[in-house]
Amino acid sequence: MPVLPASGSIIVNNTQRLWRVTSLLAILLLALPLSIPPPVIGADHGSQSFPFMQPDEETFQEWMRAYESAPRMETTHRAAAAPGEGTSVDLLPHLDYVPSERSQGWCGNCWAWADTGCMEIAMDVQEDIFERLSIQYINSCQTPITGNPCCDGGWLAYDFVPFYEATGMCVPWSNANAQWQDASASCSVPCSSIATEPHYEVLSIDDLTVPTHSSEGVPDDETAAANIRSALDQGRAIWFAFFVPTRTAWSAFESFWQFQSEDTVINLDAVCSGTSRYVGHAVLCVGYNDEDPENRYWVMLNSWGTASGRPNGLFRINMDMDYNASCGWASSFYWQTLDVVFSPPPPPVVTTSPAGSVEATTAQLNGTLVDDGGEECDCRFEYATESGVPYAFSTAWQSGLTEGQSFQADIDTLLPGTRYCFRAQARNFGGTSSGEEEVFLTKPLPPEQFSASATGQDAVELSWSHGAGADTTVVRGKKETPPSGPEDGYAVHDGTGTSCTDTELDPGSKYYYRAWSIADDDALDSMWSDDSAQDCAHTIGNGVWMVGDVNLDGRVTMADVAFVMQYRAGLREFNTDQMRCADTNADSRVTMADALHIMQFRADPDGSLGILHKPLYDPVFHHDLLDPLVPCGT
Repeated sequence: MPVLPASGSIIVNNTQRLWRVTSLLAILLLALPLSIPPPVIGADHGSQSFPFMQPDEETFQEWMRAYESAPRMETTHRAAAAPGEGTSVDLLPHLDYVPSERSQGWCGNCWAWADTGCMEIAMDVQEDIFERLSIQYINSCQTPITGNPCCDGGWLAYDFVPFYEATGMCVPWSNANAQWQDASASCSVPCSSIATEPHYEVLSIDDLTVPTHSSEGVPDDETAAANIRSALDQGRAIWFAFFVPTRTAWSAFESFWQFQSEDTVINLDAVCSGTSRYVGHAVLCVGYNDEDPENRYWVMLNSWGTASGRPNGLFRINMDMDYNASCGWASSFYWQTLDVVFSPPPPPVVTTSPAGSVEATTAQLNGTLVDDGGEECDCRFEYATESGVPYAFSTAWQSGLTEGQSFQADIDTLLPGTRYCFRAQARNFGGTSSGEEEVFLTKPLPPEQFSASATGQDAVELSWSHGAGADTTVVRGKKETPPSGPEDGYAVHDGTGTSCTDTELDPGSKYYYRAWSIADDDALDSMWSDDSAQDCAHTIGNGVWMVGDVNLDGRVTMADVAFVMQYRAGLREFNTDQMRCADTNADSRVTMADALHIMQFRADPDGSLGILHKPLYDPVFHHDLLDPLVPCGT
């Protein structure tokens, strides 16, 4: 039975016991008759979890010719890190993927998953477009476009690059029917069923070889590692293909994947060196770590989904490896990357329309997507109380809009009586565009603490506080009935003040008042408050008098106290109206208690001092009686 090469331990830093267990697992796998199906030329084979590539000799030589003819990547690399001065690079954040869904299943297209990963990372690094691209697109369309069979193995330079040179576009995974569906290798998804809108234009694409072999002018393994680091330092993910010499070696790699954790490092050259070539596999190199000079490694992303201990679908390869290891007459390892130029669609054109339904704290923003640039767009609004970028607030993006569609957004928590600036925005794969700025003015809130008080037979005093956002206040008055609106009745006040007096009124009459707030802006129409403040007052005279106004002059003063005292001394007679107004304690008599009551009222007219709180009187009742707003009779 064949055994593994003795050139080194397969798993770095594992114990000898773990080595024996791994070897035993490999032997047991060999004993299972169905563990690896019989090879078919040019296809990936193996269990559903562990497919591999097994090209025939003619196909393999074509792959090698494509590899050898590829241009070399220009490398600019740093010197080997001194102990404790190493670094790390991680390109995985540039890749939009779901580990459990990154599984090729039975399909022999590991090369396409790794190739597409290079393209996805390049698109995010170069164009700031973070998008998951379709694997199904190349799997379904390569046969009608390039003539290569579905799920049947492939190579970066030989299969992937020619396909995208021919199509000139890559397709998002989220397009209709573009999600991965061929895990069973059924190849049942027609190319015509995959939606190619939206898409990203590929202006040019080429494969680049990262020099690692002595035949490529690389003097040693450290230089090879430096060249790979240089590619990753430039933000280029690397397509990495490797071959193993025997079934036993492949089983050992399967065991490593299935039973080890993501932080375990494998000595891949110990697995991949031999005098023959059995099968191969392609994965995506997304980073490295050389911070620990005793444990330097490459980070690889597989296309076998997840495994126990591998929640992210990753594994590590020892950086200190033999980059010239060989399987038979050819090299075991191939490191390549992409040189791709994307041509995004033109950015969209969007216009901003005037705001609608503007209230004190809410408004509706409006816009129209004039030109979508050939792609579905996301649209939103930016707004603020001051003009110009950056805007303080923005609405949520609305997705899936196409040319000619209008869109709206309702905003709230605005400030009353405030000028707001806003603009519509639209974005597609080609960029983000903004419409012209529009402005609107929110409505103010109505005046607060609005009150009307008669101050005599022909005048009413009015006072208020400005409503939120108000610049001016308009007060309208009307006799006997409230004004129906800002045009009804007569004008009492229009200005910035907070009080006024309505004069030349009819004695003994009831007047109603309404007050509105107005917000002004030099460049915009004024905005009136929706609601108004209201109050009324009854002027004195014609038989309508105030309690305590004994001399019927429209006021409650010490002169009224003198009138009561003169009445009690027999020096003055009262008519019926005077008798009513002098009886402040409502006991149907006019006594010195009424004079005292008026004096107490004068000392504490609003009751704040509590002077009327005497055992002889009901303070609330008597205070109400002395309220100048209460008429004492008609």
